[in-house]
Amino acid sequence: MKPRLFQITQDAILKNQKGEILILKHRKGKWLLPGGRINLKENWFEALKREIKEEQELLILKSAKY
Repeated sequence: MKPRLFQITQDAILKNQKGEILILKHRKGKWLLPGGRINLKENWFEALKREIKEEQELLILKSAKY
């Protein structure tokens, strides 16, 4: 039997100064929060900044961890 491989992913709640939350409409019609995969040797915040920059061309400056 082959070993199972797992990919770790994360989603983010991005709020602007007005308190509005960014949600994305997927090409299949579903609404999603922005996010993506965490690569090896990458912490969660680095991964989040990279994914948001790649997908939405936004720069994340700070984070509140919940």
